[in-house]
Amino acid sequence: MVEGRSPRSTGDDPRRRYYRLSRFGRGRLATEIARLEGVVREARLHLHIASGEGMMTRTFFRWLVCLHPPAFRLRSEQELLWIFDESTDASGAAPLLYEATISLLRQWLMRSGMWKWVVGGMAGVVYLLIGFGSFLFNWPIRCP
Repeated sequence: MVEGRSPRSTGDDPRRRYYRLSRFGRGRLATEIARLEGVVREARLHLHIASGEGMMTRTFFRWLVCLHPPAFRLRSEQELLWIFDESTDASGAAPLLYEATISLLRQWLMRSGMWKWVVGGMAGVVYLLIGFGSFLFNWPIRCP
């Protein structure tokens, strides 16, 4: 594949050795280049690099993951993105986007204690409807 070559000129360092590709070596190099180009082409097909829609969906999924609480995000962000990349071909992106949205709601409402505020607000609305509801359902007010 490689063959020795004589020095270029008489002024070259005698300690140096010069080499060049043989005809067989050039043929092997061309074959290897063609093989690697095929590998890159296959990788682009599988990764959907050229697909703008796939990248937009991944960006939206990443945005949903970034909205999670910091502790959860630091622990699980890379794993969630890996699962998204591996699963979108088989099942599509919709189930994963749905799961990310439900997870986002669960993390912020249930684990952060914000659910207490939501339940308190709903209870307050119920009391307002009970207290002032009688006025709302007799509209317009009629005098006898």
